[in-house]
Amino acid sequence: MKKQIIIASIIAGIFFLSLSFVLTNSEIRYEILQDVGIKSTPKIVGDSYSIKPLATGIPHPYHITILDNDVFFNERFTGNLYLIKNGEFQSKPTINVSLDNEQTKIHGVASFGSSIFIHVTEANYKEDLYENNRILEYTWDGKKLKLIQEIKPQILFTDMHHSGGIIVDDNKNVFSTYPEPIESPLLDYYGHGVHGFTFDSQTDNIWYTTEVDKNLNWKEIVSDTDYYPAEYEKLHVVSIKDMVNHKSWEVPYYPNSLVIPDTNFSKKFQNSIFVGFCKGEEANKGGIYEYPLDSQRTDFLIPNAEFDFLGINHEKYLMAENFYCVSDMEVGSDGAIYVSDHTRNGAIYKIVPKS
Repeated sequence: MKKQIIIASIIAGIFFLSLSFVLTNSEIRYEILQDVGIKSTPKIVGDSYSIKPLATGIPHPYHITILDNDVFFNERFTGNLYLIKNGEFQSKPTINVSLDNEQTKIHGVASFGSSIFIHVTEANYKEDLYENNRILEYTWDGKKLKLIQEIKPQILFTDMHHSGGIIVDDNKNVFSTYPEPIESPLLDYYGHGVHGFTFDSQTDNIWYTTEVDKNLNWKEIVSDTDYYPAEYEKLHVVSIKDMVNHKSWEVPYYPNSLVIPDTNFSKKFQNSIFVGFCKGEEANKGGIYEYPLDSQRTDFLIPNAEFDFLGINHEKYLMAENFYCVSDMEVGSDGAIYVSDHTRNGAIYKIVPKS
C-alpha cells in the first residue's frame, strides 16, 4: 500500500510540475493552444513571403516599435511597456507607468533615432473618460529608458476608444490621435474611430484607417444616442504638408493597421501598402492584404478602384491569414515587417520576402 501511495505521489508530483511548467512558459502554452485548435497558426497566402514567430504567448500586444534589434510593445489597457531583446521576450516590463496612479495607461508607442515616444493617459474605461493625455519622450541606451521631456504633438482627431497611435515623420514631428477635436487649418474634417496609421517618408503622406467618417463635429456625434451610420470602414491618405489633400476609400472589413515599406520590399508590386484587419470569417478573423499603389504612392493601382473600392475582389490581394487581430505593423531596421497579433496570449511575427 505504501509503495502504491509513493508511486501515486510521484506521478501526481510530476503532473503538477509539468502543469506548472506549461502555465508559466508562455511559448509552450501558445503552441499547445495552436495544436489543439484554440488558436490558429498565421500563414502566408502565396509564395512571395515567409513568416516566422518572434515571440509568442505574450500579454495583449497592441502597438509596437523597433529600435535596432529591440522590439517594444505596450500591453493594451495597462501601463506596461515590454521588450523583446535578441528574440527573447523579457517578462518584466521595461517600464510600468501605472505604479504611481493605476489609471495611468500606455495607449501607443513609436520611435525615432534613439528615442521612444509613449502616449500616456489617465483612463477610465467604464466612463470612456481619458484625461491628461500627453506624449513622453524617452531615450534608450539598450538597457534602460530615461525620461527626457514631454512632447507637443500634431493632433489627429479620433474617438476615445481607439486613441493612442503615434507616428513620427522624418523631421521628428510627432503625430498622435488624442481623444479631442481639432481646429482648422490642421484638418478640415473630423474622423471617428482612428484605428491605426503610418507615415510614408517617400511622399510625406499619412495613411490611416477609420471605423466610420461622417464629416461631423464630435459634439454632434456624441449628442446623438442613435448614431449608427450605415457606412463602411475606410482607408485614408492625407499630406502632412498642408493636411487638406485628403482621399479615402471604403472597405468591406475592419482595417486595424497599415504599413508602407520601401519600394524594394514587395516581390509582387513596385509600390504597395499592407493593411491588417481584425474582422472576417469565423475561421479567419484577422489577416493582411497587400494592395498595389501607383508611382506617386497616393492611389491604388487597381482597375476602377477610384470609383468602387468596395467592389474589387479583395481576396485577390490577401497575403496572410489566420491571425486573431492584426493590431499593428512596423518595418524594422532589418527591413522585415513586424506584425502584432492582439489577443490575451498574443504574438509578434516577422514577415520577409522570399529570395
